[in-house]
Amino acid sequence: MEENKFMRKKILVSLLALCTLMVFCLTGCGKSGSDGIYDYDLSNYIVPANYTGIQISPIDVSVTADDIKAEIDSRREAAAETETVTTGTVASGDAINIDYVGTIDGEEFAGGNSQNKGVDIIVGSAGYIDGFEAGLVGAQVGSTVVLDLRFPDNYGSTDLAGKDCQFTVTIHTKELKHIPDYDLDWVKSVSSCESLNDYEATVYDELLKDATEKAEHDRNNAIWQQLVEKSDALDYPAKELKEEMERYRQYISNYASQFGYTLNDYMSIMGMDEAKLNEEIENYAKEVVKNEMLLFYIAREQGMTVSDEEYSKAIDDIIKEQGFESEQEFENQYKMTVEELYSKKYIITDIYLEKVMDYIIENGKIQ
Repeated sequence: MEENKFMRKKILVSLLALCTLMVFCLTGCGKSGSDGIYDYDLSNYIVPANYTGIQISPIDVSVTADDIKAEIDSRREAAAETETVTTGTVASGDAINIDYVGTIDGEEFAGGNSQNKGVDIIVGSAGYIDGFEAGLVGAQVGSTVVLDLRFPDNYGSTDLAGKDCQFTVTIHTKELKHIPDYDLDWVKSVSSCESLNDYEATVYDELLKDATEKAEHDRNNAIWQQLVEKSDALDYPAKELKEEMERYRQYISNYASQFGYTLNDYMSIMGMDEAKLNEEIENYAKEVVKNEMLLFYIAREQGMTVSDEEYSKAIDDIIKEQGFESEQEFENQYKMTVEELYSKKYIITDIYLEKVMDYIIENGKIQ
């Protein structure tokens, strides 16, 4: 049990750290703005680094024959059909359904009976005690196997640790995965290509596009972070700083609760008191606000605006990225509108970020 709590602690800390690293990605100028966001003279709050004539690294990506094969294999795997069978032999890695009864000295012990509910496991990675899963390899589906095992000395329950035990395991079913062959029939069923060469060329183009977009994203993130680091924040608007602090505190509380922790648990795990937590939240909020101030300063200095059409397109893009055909489908799923879920501020911020980065790249110097 302590081990599980420790693992949840590591996951919680890691994810919160990731959130902090992605400060601006998650949220998303001497003049005040007309869009109501950072509606101040931002020259009183930030001195931006020079953002024109920046050295820009060219995008250099490639796609190999191995990359194409791996992608096609991955697509075939995803297209596989699964069949539940009641015959065959169990092998490591198989998905099977079992029931079991565990005993010590002929007596059942707490937690050792699946109660005929049927338990799905992947043989070799289900996490049972040593010998349990290995003892099922080679057994026939539909058979019952008796396993004489021993609980490890460091087992979580002191009532079971180090004791000899016996498990009677019934193997009900096995999942067979049918992966389609890589042939022209399959290619035609998943694409409009008329030959394997055409399909591989299409996969190449798609992989190259994805690799290029990722490389551009990574490069642009690096450029932006350098600009933020070289810019000087003179002050922080009280309204935006307060909002971001409240948002981040709520985020920590909500995320901790998903792992069964309270905000006080989080502080204990992180070794901090209320004052230290508030300091962490304020530092995070200042970093977010600094990013946003720099963004809106540049956008307004260059006379950038967001039109109604651009805003509507951003809404439509979010809906499509989420896999919905209409805003109504989105609302039916999330029980709120796109604006309610993402907030108008962050949708607009994302549009401005794309515009600003386009400007920086266009006015940079390719190395």
